[in-house]
Amino acid sequence: DAMRHEEVDRLRTAITALPEHYREIVELAHVEGLSHREIAARLAISETNSRVLLSRALARLATLGARPRQA
Repeated sequence: DAMRHEEVDRLRTAITALPEHYREIVELAHVEGLSHREIAARLAISETNSRVLLSRALARLATLGARPRQA
């Protein structure tokens, strides 16, 4: 429906406005559906760092008026 389409467009625009490291973690978690363990392995970071980066990225998205739905 039209509202859903607007929401998806707003989310895509907001994600492209994120710094690369935030954009990457959002895509890994919410597009590819990876766990923090999988993200940590792929990015060579700790699981804790994965959680922190995703939390910060989602907070930034919220300030931009968009946030992915929880899976």
